[in-house]
Formats: sequence, structure tokens, C-alpha cells
Amino acid sequence: MKLNVTNVLFYAPLGAVTAQIPARNPVSVGPPLELMHLYFDEWPTRVAVSASGRMFSCYPLGLDYTNTRYQVAELGSNNTEIPFPSAQVNSPPGGAVNYSTYPPTTKGLLDYLMSVQSVAVDPKDHLWILDTGRALLSNGTLTTSNLGGPKLTGGSWPHLENIPQVRAEPGFYVNVRGDSVYMNAGSGMPISKVAFGADGITLSNDGDVLRASSELFAAASVMDLGQKGVSDGLDSDSNGIVYAGSVETDSNVTFNHQNGTVQTYVRDPRIGWTDTFSVAGNYLYFTENQLWRGASYQSGIDMRVKPYASYRVPLLNNATKIQLV
Repeated sequence: MKLNVTNVLFYAPLGAVTAQIPARNPVSVGPPLELMHLYFDEWPTRVAVSASGRMFSCYPLGLDYTNTRYQVAELGSNNTEIPFPSAQVNSPPGGAVNYSTYPPTTKGLLDYLMSVQSVAVDPKDHLWILDTGRALLSNGTLTTSNLGGPKLTGGSWPHLENIPQVRAEPGFYVNVRGDSVYMNAGSGMPISKVAFGADGITLSNDGDVLRASSELFAAASVMDLGQKGVSDGLDSDSNGIVYAGSVETDSNVTFNHQNGTVQTYVRDPRIGWTDTFSVAGNYLYFTENQLWRGASYQSGIDMRVKPYASYRVPLLNNATKIQLV
């Protein structure tokens, strides 16, 4: 029997076809990112913003041995950086390292910036600069400091020293954008887990509670407030909301101390390693500096790709910067 085959049109309701598409993880969540600055020169860690909108960043020589031109800069137009407070203060004579000592040490120069780890603008609109006075060498050695390198007040005290909440978590594992991150300096050096203890700190909106990361906890009573994901910096707003990064989910999250919940606030493929936050006006500013792509984590090969970036998003519920009384 001969079978005649003709064209046959098959159809199905559109809804039935659509229902067969698997659910997808949303790429972006929350308010859109506003690009504030691109860093084509040195590698930044923190951004700090004044009440009038002036922006500052720091570039620690203790974390990147190529950060030799300036330690603090004001962010200018057209993605430029102007050494702050002056080019002279950012240029220690002969460089920051004293090679006449063995091993080399960081010079103790009181009137120069040596290795600025962080900058912050306080509620009175003062810019604070944290100079650790320790420079990194090209071979990965972190030099010791000399008096005058670190900018000290003459008084210091240990606080929360060696308690479990501020120490690195044993066996800690982190994954950023699909990259398994280990301490891996190459050249036959052993590979180890990333050993970060507490890093970011922030005050509550009434100034009475210090919260710190890796886990969120309150310093006064060392009360564990729970897990919030892997992050670096922290900051708080006038409503008491804590903002933190979430490097394994390409997002930044909020912590609500009133009910103990952590919620995704903004997610975007441009978010990876959010290093630090700064609250100014009604905005949350933050830096993306690709820290996990540095040579210390990538078999001794620097995999970072310029430019680095800083962004901002509106604060939740029209909050503002904390103003302590």
C-alpha cells in the first residue's frame, strides 16, 4: 500500500509552549546600578563620599606593590584621580620602602602617606585616613613598619582579641563568579583556604552597637546575629539597616536587626567582590575591585582586568547617612 505524505501543520496553544521553558535565575534584582567612577590607574579598596558629593578612594601599597603613585586620591571628572591632600604628601622621598635594612622595612615618615588601607567620612564630614605604614614587596613580602609610618595617636588597646567571632573560619571555602578561590601564590607555594577573619565594621544608627563581619555580631555583648553570606565591607543607614556584600551571589544584601532577616537588595552581573561601602546622602556607594583575581589567589598570575569601578544605588526606604548626636 502506497502512503501519500503531505505537509501537516501542527500547533499548540502558546501558553503550553511557554510553560516548557525552565525557570531562570534573574540576572538583575533591585535598583539599577549607577556607575560613578572607573579606575584605569591604581587598584582601589575603599570609596568615601562627603556631604557635598566629593569622592575619595585609597590604594593601599600593603595590598598591591604597584600602588606607588598615590595612596589617597580625590575622584575627578572623566575618571581621573587627583592625589589628596597633595601629590607631595603621597610621594615619600625615595619611595616607601627602606632597602638598607635586612629585611627591607617601610620607612617611618610621619609627614607622608605610606600605605593607606581605608578612608572614611564621619557624620561631621571629616575625612579619616587609616595608614598602616606597611608596604608590600613584589615578591609578596609584607614589610614591617617603623614609627611614623603608621599614623598613631599614642594609645591603643586589644579588643575582641582572638575570640572565635573575629577569627577566620576553619576550612572556609568561597566561590566568586564560578571561580573557586584559594590562597595560591604559585612558584611552588602551598595552596590553602582563604583565611579572612573579621573585616568590615559598622555602627548601629544610635551609635551604641558595633557590628562586624565575617558573621554579624554585636561587640558590646559579643552577640552572634547570624550568617549573612560571604562579604568584605559593611555600612549602616539612618534606619538601622546594615548593608553587606554577597560575593557568591553577585549581589549586595541588607540585614534587618529588628527581625534578624537577610535580604538581597541589589543583584547585578557587574557585582563581584564588593570591597567597601560608603553611605552619603540617600545613596549607598561601593567599590568593585576584583580582589579574588589578584596574583595571590591565581597561581601568582594577576588576572584582574582594568578598569575597576565604583557604583551607587539608592538607600532602602529613603534612608540617609547616620548622624550621631
